[in-house]
This record gives sequence, structure tokens and C-alpha cells, in this order.
Amino acid sequence: MPRRCAVALAAILLLSNFAPSAEGQDKKDSSPSKAEPSRRVSDTVRTLIEMAGTDQMCVDDLQAIYDQLRKLDPGKNGKIDLTALKAEADQVVQERVKSAFTRLDANKDGKISKDEARGLIKEHFDKIDANKDGMIEYDELLQAARERHEQRTGAAQSTPQKQK
Repeated sequence: MPRRCAVALAAILLLSNFAPSAEGQDKKDSSPSKAEPSRRVSDTVRTLIEMAGTDQMCVDDLQAIYDQLRKLDPGKNGKIDLTALKAEADQVVQERVKSAFTRLDANKDGKISKDEARGLIKEHFDKIDANKDGMIEYDELLQAARERHEQRTGAAQSTPQKQK
């Protein structure tokens, strides 16, 4: 069962977004610090470690997590650097925007028209189209994605600068 680890990981991540309410009903808990210890993302890693002895996919997933975390420790002191974390988060946003932009730009003219737009991009087309030319350019989509990321994380991040 090579997919067992991925299925278990997906189930854990899905369940980690919910915390039981006082009445015993589940409600979405958007605060990781308020999550029960057994429902933290770190427990997902522990589950992968537990399953790694039986599934190469879990080993591969753990290696990917480790590689990501090492990027966040430029001082090699075992501590996550906030500047590196912000820079990596911005890199992830850029990669997602590039992927979405490439996928949606059907005629490859470097712009997304209203006809090409899908999902949230279509729903918020007029807001994303900052210069109001009826087309969304890559920079407009990137700016909108960065603003949405800032709203979701509650952090007022400017474009991170690379560390020297």
C-alpha cells in the first residue's frame, strides 16, 4: 500500500483543522496555539516518523519536510529564522501564482482575460485588475496573492530581501 502514508497524512491534516467545542460539536479552530496538543501539525510529523518504518513514501515525505526546515535555519543553529521564514513563504506564494498564471493564460499572451480566469481569480477579477485594463498581468496577480497571504497570516510583510 504505497498510498497509505499519503492518505493518513491527508486525514491527519484535515482533522487538525477542527477542535471540539464545549458542547461536544466540532468547530473550525483557526488558531494553532489553541489547538489541542494531539491535533498540532507537529503530531503529523510524529505520525510520519511512526509510519516511516513500513513505508518509503513516509520516509520521502519526512525528507522533504526536513529539507524545507533546513532552508529556514540559515545560521545552522537549529533555530528557525523569521526573515528566512518570511522569504520562504513569499517564494511559495510566487510559485503558486506562477503556476496558476501559466495554467490560466490559455493563449499565452502574458495576460489573463475574464474568459480565461477561473475560481477566485474570476470572482475577484475587477479587484485584481489594478490598472483596470480588463486583463490581469502577472504582477497584478502576484500583488493580490501577497495581499491575501498577509490578510490570512495577519502579518504585514513587505517583500523579503535575501540575506547576504
